Amino acid sequence: MVSDIFSPIIPVLVGAGMLMALNNVLTAPKIFHPEMSFVELNPAWAGFAEIVNMLSAAAFAFLPILVGYSATNVFGGNPYLGMTMGAAMVSPALVNGYQVATSLQDGSMTYWDVFGLQVAQSGYQGTVLPILFVAFLLAKIEKFFHKVLRGETLVEFDMEQIASAGYPLTTPLVITNAKKTVEGCGFAGGVASQSAVDAGDEFLNVKAREHTPATESTVAR
Repeated sequence: MVSDIFSPIIPVLVGAGMLMALNNVLTAPKIFHPEMSFVELNPAWAGFAEIVNMLSAAAFAFLPILVGYSATNVFGGNPYLGMTMGAAMVSPALVNGYQVATSLQDGSMTYWDVFGLQVAQSGYQGTVLPILFVAFLLAKIEKFFHKVLRGETLVEFDMEQIASAGYPLTTPLVITNAKKTVEGCGFAGGVASQSAVDAGDEFLNVKAREHTPATESTVAR
């Protein structure tokens, strides 16, 4: 599972690492000159070196966004929710993750007061474990709220109010592409001859032609 999370991100990290190596070659002293760097020897390359440095740092600074998308997708949640949580963890409104230690040391760290708890407003640039935990928890919560048990009532209608408003109570049922997908379609127990069905009555059987022969029953609610 861990490999499934990081495999799509590896090319990004490899590319960023290669750009970082190029930036080091351009800016490190004593490579092309005993005392000066390549950029110092050739000032025209300074802007190019800054662009390379920005591109190389982007993948690591916004790593929680990449991991949030990939991890939430692997855990079975909506990857865009995970990406959004990753973006929140590197928000500019937070103290940059690379400056958290300095902020704690000099006392400049800001805090939220959450029901009496002091929560540091620290960012998570370049981190992996926090967003992995958040993505796992997010996927679990999302799947819990998306869970619908078989036979569970999804929606209820006030039939008397609908009838009093002058609308018909007949419910149309449309089955598209029936010649290819429906092998048999009939009313269960002769309910079609009745004028009404009770809640819980199975009134329609539809059997898929290309799938298992098991019958799916529509239950009146």
